[in-house]
Amino acid sequence: PCIVVRTPAGLCAYSQVCTHLSCAVVHRPENDELFCPCHHGVFAVEDGRPIAGPPLRPLVRIKLVERDDDIVAVGVER
Repeated sequence: PCIVVRTPAGLCAYSQVCTHLSCAVVHRPENDELFCPCHHGVFAVEDGRPIAGPPLRPLVRIKLVERDDDIVAVGVER
């Protein structure tokens, strides 16, 4: 599962699996962050880096490309 977020710089996508204990990460637009409700981990929307809580590793970023009128996931960045 992946999560896609629109930022001022454009779309970004990440694995929705928290790097701490694999719970599902959700977008909290009111705080402009990606949040893991299991252990209150917080990740930066811009680059997926952990900014609070127990996660030490960033979220895996998903590579996106535009094809005609579609946005397509084409791989992962580690």
